[in-house]
Amino acid sequence: MKENHQEWICGPLVEGSGAAVASVTAVSPASAYAVRVQAFGPAGSSDYSQELIIYTTPAEVLWFRLDDRSGYNKDSLELSEDRRTVCSQAPLGIVAQLAERPCPTGTFLPVDHIVGDFAITRGRHAWVVDVDPSSCVVRVGVVNATKLPDWFSTSRQLSSPRFEQDSGHDSGSEEVETAQPSLLITIARGRLFLPRGQTVSAAGSTNMATEALPLPRRLTVCLDHDEGWVAFYNSDGTPSCFCRRLVDCSGPVYPAFGMLGGGKLRIHPLDLG
Repeated sequence: MKENHQEWICGPLVEGSGAAVASVTAVSPASAYAVRVQAFGPAGSSDYSQELIIYTTPAEVLWFRLDDRSGYNKDSLELSEDRRTVCSQAPLGIVAQLAERPCPTGTFLPVDHIVGDFAITRGRHAWVVDVDPSSCVVRVGVVNATKLPDWFSTSRQLSSPRFEQDSGHDSGSEEVETAQPSLLITIARGRLFLPRGQTVSAAGSTNMATEALPLPRRLTVCLDHDEGWVAFYNSDGTPSCFCRRLVDCSGPVYPAFGMLGGGKLRIHPLDLG
Protein backbone atom coordinates (compact mmCIF):
# COMPACT_ATOMS: atom_id res chain seq x y z
CA MET A 1 0.00 0.00 0.00
CA LYS A 2 1.23 3.48 -0.71
CA GLU A 3 -0.22 6.91 0.01
CA ASN A 4 -0.12 9.78 -2.47
CA HIS A 5 2.62 8.15 -4.60
CA GLN A 6 4.97 7.59 -1.66
CA GLU A 7 6.89 4.41 -0.88
CA TRP A 8 5.08 1.07 -0.69
CA ILE A 9 4.13 -0.10 2.80
CA CYS A 10 3.64 -3.77 3.64
CA GLY A 11 0.04 -4.48 4.63
CA PRO A 12 -1.37 -7.30 6.78
CA LEU A 13 -0.64 -10.94 5.95
CA VAL A 14 -3.77 -13.07 5.63
CA GLU A 15 -3.44 -16.84 5.97
CA GLY A 16 -5.81 -19.47 4.60
CA SER A 17 -7.39 -20.40 1.31
CA GLY A 18 -10.46 -19.08 -0.45
CA ALA A 19 -11.95 -15.67 0.28
CA ALA A 20 -9.88 -13.55 2.66
CA VAL A 21 -10.52 -10.19 4.33
CA ALA A 22 -7.87 -7.88 5.75
CA SER A 23 -8.30 -4.60 7.62
CA VAL A 24 -5.87 -1.70 7.31
CA THR A 25 -6.22 0.84 10.10
CA ALA A 26 -3.13 3.06 9.80
CA VAL A 27 -4.61 5.41 7.21
CA SER A 28 -5.16 9.16 7.14
CA PRO A 29 -8.44 10.99 6.40
CA ALA A 30 -8.98 12.66 3.03
CA SER A 31 -6.24 10.63 1.39
CA ALA A 32 -5.81 8.39 -1.66
CA TYR A 33 -4.14 5.00 -1.34
CA ALA A 34 -2.97 2.55 -3.99
CA VAL A 35 -3.40 -1.08 -2.95
CA ARG A 36 -2.01 -4.21 -4.59
CA VAL A 37 -2.08 -7.87 -3.53
CA GLN A 38 0.41 -10.72 -3.82
CA ALA A 39 -0.21 -14.40 -3.07
CA PHE A 40 2.23 -16.82 -1.46
CA GLY A 41 2.13 -20.63 -1.54
CA PRO A 42 4.23 -23.79 -1.68
CA ALA A 43 5.01 -23.04 -5.33
CA GLY A 44 6.30 -19.57 -4.53
CA SER A 45 4.81 -16.10 -4.87
CA SER A 46 2.61 -14.61 -7.55
CA ASP A 47 3.03 -11.33 -9.37
CA TYR A 48 1.43 -8.29 -7.79
CA SER A 49 -2.14 -7.56 -8.79
CA GLN A 50 -3.10 -4.36 -10.56
CA GLU A 51 -3.27 -1.32 -8.30
CA LEU A 52 -6.62 -0.37 -6.82
CA ILE A 53 -7.07 3.25 -5.73
CA ILE A 54 -8.98 3.68 -2.46
CA TYR A 55 -10.09 7.04 -1.04
CA THR A 56 -10.58 7.57 2.68
CA THR A 57 -13.37 9.70 4.14
CA PRO A 58 -12.63 13.40 4.86
CA ALA A 59 -12.65 12.74 8.61
CA GLU A 60 -12.87 9.98 11.20
CA VAL A 61 -15.90 7.76 10.53
CA LEU A 62 -18.65 8.31 13.08
CA TRP A 63 -20.39 5.21 14.43
CA PHE A 64 -24.08 5.70 15.17
CA ARG A 65 -27.49 4.17 14.63
CA LEU A 66 -30.80 5.84 13.88
CA ASP A 67 -32.69 6.90 17.01
CA ASP A 68 -35.99 5.05 17.43
CA ARG A 69 -37.09 7.03 20.50
CA SER A 70 -36.98 10.82 20.19
CA GLY A 71 -39.77 11.87 17.86
CA TYR A 72 -39.56 8.76 15.70
CA ASN A 73 -42.81 8.46 13.73
CA LYS A 74 -43.64 4.73 13.74
CA ASP A 75 -46.72 5.29 11.56
CA SER A 76 -44.69 6.59 8.62
CA LEU A 77 -41.14 5.33 9.13
CA GLU A 78 -39.85 1.77 9.39
CA LEU A 79 -36.42 0.96 10.82
CA SER A 80 -34.34 -2.10 10.07
CA GLU A 81 -33.36 -4.38 12.94
CA ASP A 82 -29.86 -2.91 13.12
CA ARG A 83 -31.27 0.65 12.97
CA ARG A 84 -29.00 1.55 10.06
CA THR A 85 -31.73 1.67 7.40
CA VAL A 86 -35.00 3.61 7.40
CA CYS A 87 -37.88 3.39 4.93
CA SER A 88 -40.70 5.89 4.50
CA GLN A 89 -44.25 4.86 3.68
CA ALA A 90 -45.79 7.21 1.13
CA PRO A 91 -49.28 8.65 1.62
CA LEU A 92 -50.93 8.41 -1.80
CA GLY A 93 -52.05 12.03 -1.78
CA ILE A 94 -48.53 13.38 -1.32
CA VAL A 95 -47.10 11.06 -3.96
CA ALA A 96 -49.68 12.25 -6.48
CA GLN A 97 -49.00 15.88 -5.62
CA LEU A 98 -45.22 15.60 -6.00
CA ALA A 99 -45.49 13.51 -9.15
CA GLU A 100 -47.64 16.17 -10.80
CA ARG A 101 -45.26 19.08 -10.22
CA PRO A 102 -42.13 20.00 -8.20
CA CYS A 103 -42.64 21.33 -4.70
CA PRO A 104 -42.36 25.15 -4.85
CA THR A 105 -40.48 26.99 -2.14
CA GLY A 106 -42.83 28.24 0.58
CA THR A 107 -45.36 25.40 0.48
CA PHE A 108 -46.02 23.32 3.58
CA LEU A 109 -45.67 19.54 3.57
CA PRO A 110 -45.27 17.01 6.39
CA VAL A 111 -41.66 15.83 6.74
CA ASP A 112 -40.81 12.92 9.05
CA HIS A 113 -37.47 13.54 10.74
CA ILE A 114 -35.16 11.06 12.39
CA VAL A 115 -31.74 11.67 13.96
CA GLY A 116 -28.71 9.63 14.88
CA ASP A 117 -28.38 8.32 18.41
CA PHE A 118 -24.99 9.97 18.96
CA ALA A 119 -24.44 13.65 19.79
CA ILE A 120 -21.33 15.27 18.33
CA THR A 121 -19.78 17.72 20.76
CA ARG A 122 -16.26 18.17 19.37
CA GLY A 123 -13.89 17.22 16.58
CA ARG A 124 -14.41 16.42 12.92
CA HIS A 125 -16.49 13.40 11.88
CA ALA A 126 -17.87 11.93 8.67
CA TRP A 127 -20.51 9.39 7.68
CA VAL A 128 -21.68 7.96 4.37
CA VAL A 129 -25.32 7.64 3.30
CA ASP A 130 -26.83 5.52 0.53
CA VAL A 131 -30.14 6.93 -0.76
CA ASP A 132 -32.47 4.90 -2.97
CA PRO A 133 -32.69 6.94 -6.22
CA SER A 134 -36.41 6.14 -6.51
CA SER A 135 -37.12 7.95 -3.21
CA CYS A 136 -39.68 10.74 -3.34
CA VAL A 137 -37.95 13.27 -1.05
CA VAL A 138 -35.08 12.55 1.35
CA ARG A 139 -33.15 15.13 3.37
CA VAL A 140 -29.65 14.60 4.75
CA GLY A 141 -27.63 16.83 7.07
CA VAL A 142 -27.20 17.88 10.68
CA VAL A 143 -29.24 19.51 13.43
CA ASN A 144 -28.38 21.33 16.66
CA ALA A 145 -30.03 19.87 19.75
CA THR A 146 -31.89 23.15 20.31
CA LYS A 147 -33.83 22.57 17.07
CA LEU A 148 -35.18 19.13 18.03
CA PRO A 149 -38.20 20.40 20.01
CA ASP A 150 -39.36 22.28 16.90
CA TRP A 151 -39.10 19.09 14.88
CA PHE A 152 -40.56 16.56 17.28
CA SER A 153 -42.67 18.34 19.91
CA THR A 154 -44.72 20.89 18.02
CA SER A 155 -45.61 20.21 14.40
CA ARG A 156 -44.53 18.07 11.49
CA GLN A 157 -45.27 20.91 9.10
CA LEU A 158 -42.20 22.43 7.44
CA SER A 159 -41.69 24.86 4.61
CA SER A 160 -40.59 23.51 1.26
CA PRO A 161 -38.15 20.64 1.84
CA ARG A 162 -35.68 22.05 -0.65
CA PHE A 163 -34.45 24.90 1.53
CA GLU A 164 -34.33 24.79 5.31
CA GLN A 165 -32.44 28.06 5.71
CA ASP A 166 -33.81 30.23 2.90
CA SER A 167 -33.35 33.92 3.73
CA GLY A 168 -36.04 35.01 1.30
CA HIS A 169 -33.66 37.08 -0.84
CA ASP A 170 -33.00 36.31 -4.47
CA SER A 171 -29.66 38.09 -4.67
CA GLY A 172 -27.22 35.67 -3.07
CA SER A 173 -24.10 37.79 -3.67
CA GLU A 174 -25.23 40.39 -1.12
CA GLU A 175 -26.07 37.92 1.61
CA VAL A 176 -23.83 37.17 4.56
CA GLU A 177 -23.96 33.51 5.50
CA THR A 178 -24.90 32.84 9.11
CA ALA A 179 -24.67 29.63 11.09
CA GLN A 180 -27.96 27.70 10.96
CA PRO A 181 -29.39 25.49 13.76
CA SER A 182 -30.08 22.80 11.14
CA LEU A 183 -28.77 22.30 7.66
CA LEU A 184 -29.91 19.58 5.27
CA ILE A 185 -29.68 19.07 1.54
CA THR A 186 -32.57 17.54 -0.40
CA ILE A 187 -32.68 14.50 -2.66
CA ALA A 188 -35.73 14.05 -4.89
CA ARG A 189 -36.38 11.91 -7.95
CA GLY A 190 -32.74 10.94 -8.29
CA ARG A 191 -31.53 14.55 -8.11
CA LEU A 192 -29.63 16.35 -5.38
CA PHE A 193 -30.67 19.94 -4.61
CA LEU A 194 -28.09 22.18 -2.96
CA PRO A 195 -29.16 25.13 -0.79
CA ARG A 196 -28.32 28.72 -1.67
CA GLY A 197 -24.82 29.87 -0.83
CA GLN A 198 -21.27 29.26 -1.96
CA THR A 199 -21.58 26.08 -4.01
CA VAL A 200 -18.49 24.15 -5.04
CA SER A 201 -18.84 22.67 -8.51
CA ALA A 202 -17.15 19.53 -9.81
CA ALA A 203 -14.57 21.75 -11.52
CA GLY A 204 -13.76 23.51 -8.26
CA SER A 205 -15.43 26.85 -9.09
CA THR A 206 -17.99 28.48 -6.82
CA ASN A 207 -21.25 30.32 -7.40
CA MET A 208 -24.20 31.54 -5.39
CA ALA A 209 -27.01 29.83 -7.31
CA THR A 210 -29.05 26.86 -6.24
CA GLU A 211 -28.02 23.74 -8.12
CA ALA A 212 -29.67 20.44 -8.98
CA LEU A 213 -27.13 17.67 -9.54
CA PRO A 214 -27.30 13.95 -10.34
CA LEU A 215 -27.59 11.84 -7.19
CA PRO A 216 -24.33 10.05 -6.33
CA ARG A 217 -24.44 6.40 -5.30
CA ARG A 218 -22.97 7.40 -1.94
CA LEU A 219 -23.11 10.77 -0.22
CA THR A 220 -20.62 11.70 2.52
CA VAL A 221 -21.48 14.21 5.25
CA CYS A 222 -18.59 15.79 7.18
CA LEU A 223 -19.16 17.90 10.30
CA ASP A 224 -16.42 19.97 11.92
CA HIS A 225 -17.90 20.83 15.31
CA ASP A 226 -14.86 22.87 16.40
CA GLU A 227 -14.89 25.07 13.28
CA GLY A 228 -18.69 25.18 12.94
CA TRP A 229 -19.32 23.90 9.42
CA VAL A 230 -20.81 20.93 7.58
CA ALA A 231 -19.76 19.75 4.10
CA PHE A 232 -21.28 17.31 1.61
CA TYR A 233 -19.18 15.12 -0.69
CA ASN A 234 -19.75 12.94 -3.72
CA SER A 235 -18.22 9.59 -2.71
CA ASP A 236 -18.38 7.98 -6.17
CA GLY A 237 -14.82 7.59 -7.43
CA THR A 238 -12.59 10.55 -6.58
CA PRO A 239 -14.30 12.42 -3.69
CA SER A 240 -15.46 15.95 -4.51
CA CYS A 241 -17.13 18.52 -2.29
CA PHE A 242 -20.60 19.69 -3.34
CA CYS A 243 -20.85 22.47 -0.80
CA ARG A 244 -19.85 23.60 2.68
CA ARG A 245 -22.07 25.65 5.00
CA LEU A 246 -21.89 27.21 8.45
CA VAL A 247 -23.90 25.42 11.13
CA ASP A 248 -24.59 26.31 14.77
CA CYS A 249 -22.26 24.16 16.88
CA SER A 250 -22.79 25.99 20.16
CA GLY A 251 -24.19 22.75 21.58
CA PRO A 252 -24.50 19.06 20.65
CA VAL A 253 -25.15 18.38 16.96
CA TYR A 254 -26.79 15.23 15.59
CA PRO A 255 -26.77 13.56 12.18
CA ALA A 256 -30.24 14.34 10.82
CA PHE A 257 -32.53 12.95 8.13
CA GLY A 258 -35.97 13.84 6.79
CA MET A 259 -38.32 11.82 4.60
CA LEU A 260 -41.41 12.76 2.64
CA GLY A 261 -43.35 10.20 0.64
CA GLY A 262 -41.88 6.81 -0.16
CA GLY A 263 -38.14 6.40 0.16
CA LYS A 264 -35.22 4.56 1.67
CA LEU A 265 -31.82 5.49 3.03
CA ARG A 266 -29.03 3.55 4.70
CA ILE A 267 -26.07 4.55 6.86
CA HIS A 268 -23.23 2.89 5.00
CA PRO A 269 -21.26 0.62 7.39
CA LEU A 270 -17.76 1.80 6.47
CA ASP A 271 -16.66 1.06 10.02
CA LEU A 272 -17.60 -2.61 9.42
CA GLY A 273 -15.38 -2.90 6.36
